[in-house]
Amino acid sequence: MLIRLHVKNILLVKNAELAFKPGLNVLTGETGAGKSILLDCLGFLLGQKSVKIDVGNNGDVGEVTGVFELKENKKLKKILVELGYQWTKDIIVRRQLNFENRRKSFLNDTPCSVELLKILGSFLIDLNGQFDEQGLLDRNNHLNFLDKFSNSTGLLNEVEQTWIKINLKKKELEREKNEQEKEQNIEFLQNSLKEIRTLNLKKIELESLESRRKELKEIINVRSDLSNALKEIQGEGFEESIINSIKYLEKVEKKFGSSEDLPLKHLEDVLNKYALASSKLEELVSNSSQSEEELAELENKYFLVKKLMRTHNVEIEGFFKLENLIEEQLQTVLAASGRIKKIEEDIYTLKKDFDSNANELSKKRKEFAKLLDKSIEKELVPLKLDKTIFRTEIVAEKPNKSGIDKATFMTAINPGTPLKHLNRIASGGELSRFLLAVKLCLINDQTDQSQVFDEIDRGVGGATATAIGRRLLTLSKKEQVLVVTHSPQVAAFSDNHIKVEKFTDGDNTYTKVQTLDKEEVIEEVARMLSGDLVSNEAEAAAKSLISASMEIS
Repeated sequence: MLIRLHVKNILLVKNAELAFKPGLNVLTGETGAGKSILLDCLGFLLGQKSVKIDVGNNGDVGEVTGVFELKENKKLKKILVELGYQWTKDIIVRRQLNFENRRKSFLNDTPCSVELLKILGSFLIDLNGQFDEQGLLDRNNHLNFLDKFSNSTGLLNEVEQTWIKINLKKKELEREKNEQEKEQNIEFLQNSLKEIRTLNLKKIELESLESRRKELKEIINVRSDLSNALKEIQGEGFEESIINSIKYLEKVEKKFGSSEDLPLKHLEDVLNKYALASSKLEELVSNSSQSEEELAELENKYFLVKKLMRTHNVEIEGFFKLENLIEEQLQTVLAASGRIKKIEEDIYTLKKDFDSNANELSKKRKEFAKLLDKSIEKELVPLKLDKTIFRTEIVAEKPNKSGIDKATFMTAINPGTPLKHLNRIASGGELSRFLLAVKLCLINDQTDQSQVFDEIDRGVGGATATAIGRRLLTLSKKEQVLVVTHSPQVAAFSDNHIKVEKFTDGDNTYTKVQTLDKEEVIEEVARMLSGDLVSNEAEAAAKSLISASMEIS
């Protein structure tokens, strides 16, 4: 709730302080006195882009300060605390402007951003009919108004929280998948592990692999020579000739009875050495054949080791750590797969909950939209908008934190005209009255927000103006209301009456404000009834009007 507004050196306002109260606060004064300037200052204070104000002639800096009293608001409190500001019952918002259009903003004398001012403004003030950025003129708010009317905020909160959880889970899933992609794929890791375990190399084998491979290659290189040598000595006739020769010499020995002169012993030695040589050559040739098989097996191991070392970027000394390293990588990837599966299951469950609650919320919205339409049309009758058609248009929307619907308030004020969005209503007075009717239907509980209406009574009078005043008073029981009015019927309902005047001091013109007491209120209402010359009759009519409004309230 707005407690005070202090404006210093802005346009025609030299130094003005306005004190506001709960209930209906009325600002009156002649056209051009500066009432709209004060509302512009309030918009400037809360970061509205569309406000255009300038520094006055009493210094280089203009300043607007607002004091607000806050009720407990968990959402606003959380925002302020997260931004590093302390939650207090009263807050002071201050904004400065110099001739170079440089602006400074402060919250409780601590510098703050314009964005924070806008956030505060969305909680504290609804400038009806002034700025399309807020309130009912922003179609993005229509769904929230409908949910509030249907008392669906609890269900909406469940939908929103589930949606937030789904998106957090999706981000978590994306992170896990990215991590999994960074690791090598499961099949490759498993194959690498299998290859290492199939090799089953001991450290000494790995270290001697190169030298043994070289040795086997050398053996294989001389194999053909060994084979040829064996072939030569195992040629036909050589061994048989020696044996036959020995046989002949043995016959000679038997005939002469002596073998001393015979070379029998030498031939036997030759035969034995031949057998040894032949056997050795056969062994060498056989071994070289086995070496070729061993080399083939060794080559497979050798190239597999080299491939693994190259693929996993390790040297010979790191090869024996590779199995454990790949095992760890594999477990990480497999664990990620498990986590991914669990997250996907969680998302599926959350989506089911979201769909269930969102469909229930959608059904409730469509049901209460019809009730809202009837309530608003009924409220418009005494405001001389009895021909108005109001429709809450609900269409399917891509799932989001608000559910699966989009709501837009549509209206046709004149018979035969098509339904249009609220901000397409041509008359400012009609728009203000229309917004008043809508708010009376939508606002059920007391809130911290102040409703501001600028000339809501424009173009009406008599019973319609009285109806507007009565409804502003009704609204002020739920929310603080600030209204700029030219209607004495509206002013008569005020709880707090502020008069805005323009006066000249030498060559300069200024705007001044004054909070009126009871007698001054009667005088001001009389002036609004009759003009500058207040007659006894006008004063009597003002008293009667105020008395009647008090009876209504």
